[in-house]
Amino acid sequence: MIFFIFLFLINSSAKIIKAIYIDKPPIIDGKIDIIWQKGDSAKDFIQRYPNEGKIPSESTTVYLLFDNEALYVAFKAYMKDIRKLKKTVSEREHCYGDRVGFIIDTFKDNQNAYYFAINLGNVQFDGKFYEGGNSFDYNWDGIWYSAVKIYSWGYFAEFKVPFKTIRYKEDLSEWNINFERIINYNDESNWWVAQKKDIFRIAQSGRLVGVKPGKKGFYLEIFPFSLIKREEKKISLKGGLDIDWKITSEVSLTTTLFPDFAQIEADPYQINISKYEIFVPEKRPFFIEGNEIYSLSSQIFTLPYTRKIGKAMPSGRIVPINLGAKIILQEKNFDFSFLSIFTDSLENELKSLYKIGRFKSKILKNSSLGIGYYSKENFRMENEAFNVDGNFNFDYFNPIFYLGKTKKNDKNGEYLIFINNFYYKNLNVSNLFFHLSPEFDISEIGYFQESGIGNTNSFYYGFYNLPFLRAFCIGNYLNLFKDWKWEKGIAYSFAPFLSFTFENQMSTSFNFHLFKNYENNLWYNSYGCFLYLSSPYHKKFKSNLLFSYYKKVYNYRKYYFAPYGSINLYLAYDLLPNLKLSFTCDNLLEYDSLERLNFKKDVSNSFIFFLNYSLTNNIHFRINNQLIRYLPEGKEKVEIGNNLSFLFTYNFLPKSSVYFAFTLPLFNPLPGKISAFVFKIKYLIFL
Repeated sequence: MIFFIFLFLINSSAKIIKAIYIDKPPIIDGKIDIIWQKGDSAKDFIQRYPNEGKIPSESTTVYLLFDNEALYVAFKAYMKDIRKLKKTVSEREHCYGDRVGFIIDTFKDNQNAYYFAINLGNVQFDGKFYEGGNSFDYNWDGIWYSAVKIYSWGYFAEFKVPFKTIRYKEDLSEWNINFERIINYNDESNWWVAQKKDIFRIAQSGRLVGVKPGKKGFYLEIFPFSLIKREEKKISLKGGLDIDWKITSEVSLTTTLFPDFAQIEADPYQINISKYEIFVPEKRPFFIEGNEIYSLSSQIFTLPYTRKIGKAMPSGRIVPINLGAKIILQEKNFDFSFLSIFTDSLENELKSLYKIGRFKSKILKNSSLGIGYYSKENFRMENEAFNVDGNFNFDYFNPIFYLGKTKKNDKNGEYLIFINNFYYKNLNVSNLFFHLSPEFDISEIGYFQESGIGNTNSFYYGFYNLPFLRAFCIGNYLNLFKDWKWEKGIAYSFAPFLSFTFENQMSTSFNFHLFKNYENNLWYNSYGCFLYLSSPYHKKFKSNLLFSYYKKVYNYRKYYFAPYGSINLYLAYDLLPNLKLSFTCDNLLEYDSLERLNFKKDVSNSFIFFLNYSLTNNIHFRINNQLIRYLPEGKEKVEIGNNLSFLFTYNFLPKSSVYFAFTLPLFNPLPGKISAFVFKIKYLIFL
């Protein structure tokens, strides 16, 4: 035990890799070029899981080089039995099976880091860590190059990351860096500098010394696109332009003119029985780049909620965005981002101007203080918010606070949120206090559920590497809340839980929920339970089952108190390395007010059949068919709706693609869904 503690301390503080300059770069083709022997190397990886701190089951060596244009990284991943390697070919970001990757903190601020990875099928996966490693942005896409080749001893993977793809601090010759290898057959994660199982820290990295990016280029990305769209019986031809100019390695300016911000793939239809809107994640590139700077997200609210900009109307039509501009400034000691977006009118939505700005100062080792401003205005209304926030990352504590004011027309509100996370060994404790004043309102620019005052406490403790178990966790969740509209009383929620992960990597969790709430002018007590079962996710066949039941809730779709339940099943099978099939069955059980369940009227079903075929890494076909059986609100007759979607993508150059897509109701279109055919060409001019 002492040996592993010593090994962890050595790995977490002293590892260095030198950036060796070369005149002639290696060819990125998966073949072992002798030039890699000139580079410095990284070895002696350490397990993150399943056995934290132990020596990996397979050995890995990493080489690193650079020239004026790019950083070059190569992995020599040894394997005792190459028959255990798992290769998959799919769309970008779907990087399953055996894989290797690395992070680089190019400002050495311990706050933000780029992540690059590939699997055995050379499927690329990239993103950005932020908030010291507490959060990860899956949607960032950079331009970089890679190759991988399998040998009798394992596999060899190569990366080329152009300096103009990333932001970095000029004249800074030392970055933070760490390397990762995922071994699929035993679900093993290994890092060069040890990372703890439950907490990821950018600061827990090695040192890359001697890196000196060469002469800067123009760093201009121009995205002209053309689009032919047919919605119902209307055909439209549209063109637009996106420009992303990295003025320096720290400053970028992004503009978009008449963009097509509609999703190529529609969000699936969901039945909602609560009084709150369904939260939908952001996927549009314009809003993704830099969102780690300007966005605030907690359990209480999300600000800004950018899916409200260019939002979908109840008819299914999208509010047009005419013009958008964004500037991002990243320095070693601070970040700044400002967005301005003009939207057109549609139906009852007026022409509006959105403004989003935030300044974040980096302090201490990997902490930050920030101020932000968010607004929407038109001839009818104005909604704005101002905030001050702080995020502090210490060895065992992570305190966070948000403090600010809101205004909507003549209503002025304020808010305070304080969060403290405590980590020690296998214990994780979290406390959240919030106060949203009665006049708090960010309904046009953010996402929140209701104003009030509350406190949430949670903890879990993990036991690892037990007989027959990889992990066993126990925990509890306690929430107290008072809405300002209530004359008296406090709502509470108490939810202990257990979770198990077995040696074969199957997992299960159970949660019992006891609560008191106020709905429809009535206080009531209720209870519920939650059961989740999951098969090993790294196998060819994957499945999970989720069951939930609540004895009494208020159904805002049918306007009465009754029991409520759901049964959700997911099945997936990798038929071939490049062909994946999946099936999702979601069943919603809405009992009547006498606690009876009529399977014909009270059970809604959603069936989604999904096929994903990749002819190559750059040519993909996707078919998605959703079938819904449900009772529409206010009606007596059950309806069956269907929506078939198809997407063809050809990535002929980095960030340059041809899309053909359609969504077509085969019968009875789903609410908010319309038939549409889209042909789109997007071409990147990279200067």
